[in-house]
Amino acid sequence: MHVFFIIFVFAMNFWMMYVAYFLMALLQFGVGRVWRYLLIKDVYLSSDLKKIVIENSGNETMEFSCAQIVKVSTKKGITDVEINDHGSVSKFYFMVNAKENLKYLK
Repeated sequence: MHVFFIIFVFAMNFWMMYVAYFLMALLQFGVGRVWRYLLIKDVYLSSDLKKIVIENSGNETMEFSCAQIVKVSTKKGITDVEINDHGSVSKFYFMVNAKENLKYLK
């Protein structure tokens, strides 16, 4: 849909359409919280379901125990998890395959 709209905007060469498209993109990014998709991590549970393994893009892994989880919330398909790591609270985002998987994080 966006591709057709961009082609239409460039074909019309009307500057108000550029402004309208830019505002719509900003609204999706800010209000729709689309920026969270950029921060999604690969998250795995250990085989004993007591540790969380987070893989970053650079082959770096972090491990946390499930007892360190402070808060878990899911909005629009992305799960926000807050972890208390020795007094500092960090947050990461991931996408869950099913609601069944979330029961192990609580």
